[in-house]
Amino acid sequence: MSHGRFVDFYYTAPKDAASEKVLQSTDNGETWEDAFLPLGITSGSANGIPKHIVRAAQLEAGKTYLFKVVITGGKNEGESNVITQKVM
Repeated sequence: MSHGRFVDFYYTAPKDAASEKVLQSTDNGETWEDAFLPLGITSGSANGIPKHIVRAAQLEAGKTYLFKVVITGGKNEGESNVITQKVM
């Protein structure tokens, strides 16, 4: 099954989070929606630091997407920085 174009990124795993959600925007952050994550949020590490890895899919070529992570509970509760990704 094809999920169209996608982007992969990772972030530092939050501590003691009750939940985490990846959101995307195509209107420069005016509105946000759940990103489609066909692989879910997976765990890994880089240089001994725990990371969470995501693949956001079903993206359209030529569009610019903003992504952010929203953490509920734990020591890192809140919203992450926003990253921008142009899909080729």
